Amino acid sequence: GVSIGPFDVGGLTPEMASQLIATQTAAMETRGIVLKFGDVSSVLGSSIDSATNSELSVNVFKYAPDNALDTAVAFGRTGTFETRMWKRVAARLIGKQIPLEVKIDQFRAQDFLRTHFSKFETQFQETSLTISYPPSGTPTARINTGKPGTIFDYAKEIQDFNGVKTVSWTRV
Repeated sequence: GVSIGPFDVGGLTPEMASQLIATQTAAMETRGIVLKFGDVSSVLGSSIDSATNSELSVNVFKYAPDNALDTAVAFGRTGTFETRMWKRVAARLIGKQIPLEVKIDQFRAQDFLRTHFSKFETQFQETSLTISYPPSGTPTARINTGKPGTIFDYAKEIQDFNGVKTVSWTRV
């Protein structure tokens, strides 16, 4: 009943859980993250290779499962005997979800999003006021309400990875 991100680790030894998470996160990093807007999709790779030296690369994102693994191991092993039994019963009945942490290079991830998705943004049309002075009568004012635009919040989009917890914007 205990899961780290999308991976069920209930009943596994700490070593088995660590191996499972390491294998699965490595595969996820290799695949990258598919980002979609309408019919357009782009893959954010976990690293960017240097154009001049293939041995130099920079991580854009990297999964960091160590804290989640520690939390999962401690879940059924801390507290009194009764507390541990209740935790185990609850985990079997409703499950225990532990977020899978990911470290992200904010600048590079947001740059990727801007590069691939800014063409879909539209600026807001500003509200204006029109005052007319008819030759006979009272001046009238009319408010032109403008139209909303579409502006993406790139920082929020990066933080909203489905099923993972973003822990920092540090360079990894």
